[in-house]
Amino acid sequence: MRRLLSRSGTLGLGAALCACALLPGFAAPLYASEHTLFFKLTDASGNPITDLQSSQITVLEDGVQRETKSVELVNWPTRLTVLVDNGPGTTSSLVDLRNGMKGLIDALPEGVEMSLYTITPQPRPIVRFTADHEALLKGLSLITPDSGAARFLEGLQEAAKRIDTDKSDHFPIILMVATDGPEGSAVRQRDIERLAKQLTDNHVRLHVAMLSLGGLRASADSGVVQVQLGLSFTKMTGGRYENFNVTTRMATLLPEFGQMIASGYRRQANQYRITYERPAGATEPTQGISATTTRTGHGALTFDGFVPEP
Repeated sequence: MRRLLSRSGTLGLGAALCACALLPGFAAPLYASEHTLFFKLTDASGNPITDLQSSQITVLEDGVQRETKSVELVNWPTRLTVLVDNGPGTTSSLVDLRNGMKGLIDALPEGVEMSLYTITPQPRPIVRFTADHEALLKGLSLITPDSGAARFLEGLQEAAKRIDTDKSDHFPIILMVATDGPEGSAVRQRDIERLAKQLTDNHVRLHVAMLSLGGLRASADSGVVQVQLGLSFTKMTGGRYENFNVTTRMATLLPEFGQMIASGYRRQANQYRITYERPAGATEPTQGISATTTRTGHGALTFDGFVPEP
């Protein structure tokens, strides 16, 4: 999804049967007169309302009404990049990894496109973006262990760069299936900062499944970089971080991620992209942004289209 506004959580929404807390003002450039929000409205049965009109919704900044320019129904795909550490630590867990990946793929609905990469000894594509489950399942047989060090950071950097250059409208998600074995990437602060900016600017949600190798680690401090970056970036992007030390857990954990991503896709489907205008000379809101609608239902208003769980 292209650059919209800074990730800050959910916004306030007022409707006949719903009300949510206000969100503090966002960090948008002062010179930008048009701003974008995303709005999901469902009826009492949870079905999406898909005939909302511009005249039926009002955006307010600090309680002041802004002019609504357009209300467009969008149903963007989710694009999931899966990065797999196929280093020495995965030799004994390959069956569990493949079984877990199969469960993840089976859980994805048609509106989710997935690509698959390995990161040892360097990031390498296995399957390019596709919604074809058969193609993805065939790609699992191409995941083979390698004796080199994994490139956790480089894998994330390349995935974030691809997202940054992709101009299509979609919801980007990265799932890193990692181990805390040796890290082969050169870790530089400027690279970490650039990665953080790309993830934030493009509203990427990062999830990490981290296998702890225990006695199989090369040294006591092995995996420190991956764990620290994984925890930091998943927290920053609103993703999920799971640490486990039994390889059989892969077979059940990865399908859980698939179900979570599928649930998120369904929540994000059939949203309205609201474009509104801030008049020349108006300052950024300091108390919050909210919206009201004349339609009855349950609403969720967000900056980035990632609708939170109820």
